[in-house]
Amino acid sequence: MKISGIFEKLGEARFRALEARAVEEACAKKGSVLSLGGGAILKQKSALLVKDSFIVVWLWASADEALRAWKAIPPALSSKGRQGKSRAQPTGCPPAIYAACADIVVGTEGKTANEVADAIMDETAARR
Repeated sequence: MKISGIFEKLGEARFRALEARAVEEACAKKGSVLSLGGGAILKQKSALLVKDSFIVVWLWASADEALRAWKAIPPALSSKGRQGKSRAQPTGCPPAIYAACADIVVGTEGKTANEVADAIMDETAARR
């Protein structure tokens, strides 16, 4: 089922529970890369598991850049009330949570995907 379908049929709370279980399963696998949505580390247990299991990279973008990058508005932001909130906090997760969880912060503003990937590789290589 697509994320939008889970939100629509089961609600955000059920989606977050499923997401937390998927994060837990992924953290048990060694030697992998995990790409998370903006709210995946809202649950403290998930944030701690991710931090203990991976080098955590926060891809930082301004609200305007993040909104431009989305091909469609995430389901959690589809209502007008949440849409307005997205200008200040596009992912739904407070920046302080990302900052506390991140080992590396890579700015994406005005960079190509290859430039961002190179910056991540440089930063993670420096940590080995």
